Amino acid sequence: MANHLAHATSPYLNQHADNPIDWHVWGPEAFEEAARRDVPVLVSIGYATCHWCHVMARESFSEPQLGALANESVVAIKVDREELPAVDGFYMDALLAMRGQGGWPLTVFTTPDSRPFFAGTYFPPQPRDGMPSLSQVITTIARTWRDDRQKAEQIASQLAQSLIRLPDLSLGLPAEAPTPQIDDDTLTAAAENLLAAQDRRWGGFGQTPKFPPLLSIVHLLRRHARLGTSPEAADLEAVRRTIAGIAAGGIRDHVDGGISRYSVDAQWHIPHFEKMLFDNAQYLRATVDWLETERRWDPTSRYARLAHREATETAAFLLERMQLPDGGFASGLDADSVDDAGERTEGAYYLETADGVPAPFQPLGPVEAAHPDRPFAVGLPALADWVHGEGESGDVAPWETSQAVAARDELARRRADRPLPQRDDKLVTEWNALAITALARAGRVLDDERLTAAARRAFDAVLASNRGDTSGTPGGADALGHPGARVVRSSTNGVAGPGQATLADVAQLAIAAHAVGESEMFDSLLREALGFVIFPVRQDEAEEPADQPGATTSEGPEANATEPVVQSGETDAAGQGASGTEASSDADPWAGASLLDAHGDGIVPVRGSDPLDDSTPSGRAALIEALRLADETAGDETIGGQKADDADRADAADLRQLRAVLLASVLPALQQATRSLGWVLAEAELDAAAPDAESDAQRTE
Repeated sequence: MANHLAHATSPYLNQHADNPIDWHVWGPEAFEEAARRDVPVLVSIGYATCHWCHVMARESFSEPQLGALANESVVAIKVDREELPAVDGFYMDALLAMRGQGGWPLTVFTTPDSRPFFAGTYFPPQPRDGMPSLSQVITTIARTWRDDRQKAEQIASQLAQSLIRLPDLSLGLPAEAPTPQIDDDTLTAAAENLLAAQDRRWGGFGQTPKFPPLLSIVHLLRRHARLGTSPEAADLEAVRRTIAGIAAGGIRDHVDGGISRYSVDAQWHIPHFEKMLFDNAQYLRATVDWLETERRWDPTSRYARLAHREATETAAFLLERMQLPDGGFASGLDADSVDDAGERTEGAYYLETADGVPAPFQPLGPVEAAHPDRPFAVGLPALADWVHGEGESGDVAPWETSQAVAARDELARRRADRPLPQRDDKLVTEWNALAITALARAGRVLDDERLTAAARRAFDAVLASNRGDTSGTPGGADALGHPGARVVRSSTNGVAGPGQATLADVAQLAIAAHAVGESEMFDSLLREALGFVIFPVRQDEAEEPADQPGATTSEGPEANATEPVVQSGETDAAGQGASGTEASSDADPWAGASLLDAHGDGIVPVRGSDPLDDSTPSGRAALIEALRLADETAGDETIGGQKADDADRADAADLRQLRAVLLASVLPALQQATRSLGWVLAEAELDAAAPDAESDAQRTE
């Protein structure tokens, strides 16, 4: 039977268009059908490059018997987490609250009004290793809904309340006192905490699986630039150890360039093979920063040469494998591809036999999920030994020898005969912005105009597809219904996806605009990002009382009735909110403000901003960076290159104060979650390094 996914903008949803399950796209219609039929909703969340998503699709979602059971028992919805990160975040938090750990595919059962009451990840087709089958789960959920509705409703109500978070930005800060600073003592404690968690043999931080700690690398590099004690300082040593480990391991593609998502082992040897745009964009930015640091100590050192190799080959990977025809960048390359037996297995395009890896490369593994005939990743362990060893800096590097060049060519010829991993061609605003910023910086540091031009072309592509009156753009207006060119989260082949832009999308695109020299666009996007700052609306200003259904919020009259009544916080120099009501006092223009990561869609409730980084900087951290760029651009006398009047200077001071408040808002979590606040710490290191840091601190008081 045909389901509802054939015309979806998500390549992930397109992959499920022929399933016997009657999948719906995310939207009110599916929940309305569930209410009409009086059945629960199955929300299945994944993404196109996810190995275990493919496994569950192959094992369960393609089975006619399971499809018939699902169609009878539930209304099923498929969600691409990359298109709708706020939906994914809401239900992932539910899973974490229930199980203590998460992952994808994410499998959630909800009431017809979207409240979750059961969540899990992968479920096999038959009971295995203590896990129930997906059929058993659906049968149990349907029976509970039919025979014990009160239990399901009770769980849903309790969980929904715990998942709504909209804290005041000043929560936990001392009342009636100057905004606290992330001072040198705090930064030192955070760095010591981070370095204490490092793997001193292989690099990285924490336990397996190991994700490249790219935000923390930039944090440590900025700290090293500020302190600059010696080339043997602990912060720089940690960076060297980590990037050398990544660059030598199987997580690094030594043939096509780029890095995989993570390593399942401590040595960076055995990768999970999906290659994501955001990882490679941030790896480029981190290695370019590392190159600059090493050049300051010794531009011909082995570390500088390795940094140059990693930066140039990662940039080449982005342009050769990830660039779309219009200049933007695809979201990622699949973990799975077709192996020699004609089956889709993990890493099939990249793997070799044990005796088929030509020296100086070495076989690493075997990879457990791979086809047994060809299960070994390709690594270059000699690279780490060389870069940390002693000898003349002019020595031939392991990747530059004639033997290595010939071996790489041989591996490339083999790959040319294999099916390529599928590419997800979604143009995601946030991730493209990260790539644009990284390429623009790489173009300057590497003196490569080709990279600078690629950054500019990608920026134009994002504006053309993901901003303004694009085909399919939801409304062409903001969450309050104000007309204007607004950003969307993603598009595919020029057609906008279903999601409005998140704070991270808009703030990162503003940063990218600054990187390519688009000052007017930067100002416009920063104003749009400030629309994610919200203020409470006084009770007499709301269309209806906040505790009654249908209360109007900044997300429109269809928003979830459990949300607080708020208004957009895009303020002008007079301290007026977007709707013209007084936003705050003259003393503190941000008093009572909260920050949203995403505007609501009327289905899941609008929630506040998570201060912690995930695979990319949090929306809050991105806004902190954008506000710093605005402050650097403004100076004392000009705003955007124009002579500043009193209102402009007042506006700049307000934005400076907002940055201080946002930085201070993470202080309570700083020591407990150092590795999840890498970008905030990186920004704070720049503040501490500024010549006028003390006067800036006084200004915010």
